[in-house]
Amino acid sequence: MQNQKSRNLWLDLFRYFLAFLIICIHFQYLPDNLFPICRIAVPTFFIFSGFFLYSENTEIQLKKNKNLIINSLKYLFVGLLIYITYDFIFCLVYNQPLNDFFTHLFYNDFIKNFVLLSDAKAICSGFHLWYLIAFFVSAVLHYVCVKFNLTKHYIYSAPLLLIISKFFLDFTKVDLIYTRNALFFAFPCICIGFLIGKFKNKNFSKFEKINFAFLGVAFMFLQISESLYKTSEFYISSILSAIFFTLFFTSVNFKANKFSDWYYKYIGKNAPFYIFILHVFIGQTLEKYISINKYIFLLVIFLCSFILYEIVHLTILTFNIIKEKISLSKHNKKSVI
Repeated sequence: MQNQKSRNLWLDLFRYFLAFLIICIHFQYLPDNLFPICRIAVPTFFIFSGFFLYSENTEIQLKKNKNLIINSLKYLFVGLLIYITYDFIFCLVYNQPLNDFFTHLFYNDFIKNFVLLSDAKAICSGFHLWYLIAFFVSAVLHYVCVKFNLTKHYIYSAPLLLIISKFFLDFTKVDLIYTRNALFFAFPCICIGFLIGKFKNKNFSKFEKINFAFLGVAFMFLQISESLYKTSEFYISSILSAIFFTLFFTSVNFKANKFSDWYYKYIGKNAPFYIFILHVFIGQTLEKYISINKYIFLLVIFLCSFILYEIVHLTILTFNIIKEKISLSKHNKKSVI
């Protein structure tokens, strides 16, 4: 969403922490009393995205949203391709019937399972890719709202959708998939981020920024107290923590320096995203072959996911550098001639 030179390095580094929390959610090796703090990760990712969609100019908003729709579809395609390939290889290695693999490549009911329920596990083992489906559907919903000037209703519709989701999660036996989707989770979080985006040009005082950081941390740990009442997919404090972390990281201006230039060239802006994408199949594979301390295991999954991403990133970077040198060499030869 952002131009690389104007990206907030510290916000991007914070995304690593959120990616690690998601690994903790999926492999559940943290103590029960600490596990609830992980629930800030997903709403924070969505709210961050919504924040950068806001602009005072409607045409710019639409342009940003079109880019989001294209990019989210691209990321979804990459995620599904990785896990469909992984599932195919798994079938070959473990002599699983290939007809089951091909049967599950397509949705029985696309509108229900993809658009409404954001269900990824119906077609591949990448169950966590519901996030990418919900992200894409939410981007389309937000574009429609911007186009028809409906964003003014976000102030009450976003909290209402989350309240409905929270009510069904905590007080009924409805399946999680009916609330953890675009409409009842991803979209309202993006709407909240969009509303916070209206403050992006506000100069907050140092005291206010410190308060944002303090409240973000305070509400993150308050999730533990909420979980004592009822274990849930997310908590009221999850949303509040995500809001204050967004306000903090987007209001503190960290100037670009040589490290940020090096970071975005050799590490890239998408490392946390690919850690999120890769960690499930890496963790599931490692579980079959290694047995170590469960807390160290979470770090191993994180590091292996990062290393695999980095190998691919540096390979592409090296290829592009070689390609540029060859192109430059040909251009110089033509100039001499």
